[in-house]
Amino acid sequence: HAECTMLVWRSRNQTYYREIDRAERAGLTLAVRGAGFSEICDAIAELIDVADPAVRVGQLLEAWLRDAVLIGD
Repeated sequence: HAECTMLVWRSRNQTYYREIDRAERAGLTLAVRGAGFSEICDAIAELIDVADPAVRVGQLLEAWLRDAVLIGD
C-alpha cells in the first residue's frame, strides 16, 4: 500500500481533511515550528519540480488561509 500524509483541521466545529504532498507537509511542519516565510518557501521550492515555485507557494498559502489552517494569535 502507498503511504500518504493527511492534513486534518477544524473550523466552526466542523472537521475537514485532505491528502497533502511532501512539499505542503514540509511547509506546514516548518510553519508549526515558527519558521519564517522565506524558509517555508525555500523548503517547498526544493521539493517541487516546476519552473516557477512561487505559483505553488501562492496556491498553498491561499488554501491554508481559506481553510483557516493558518491563523494568528
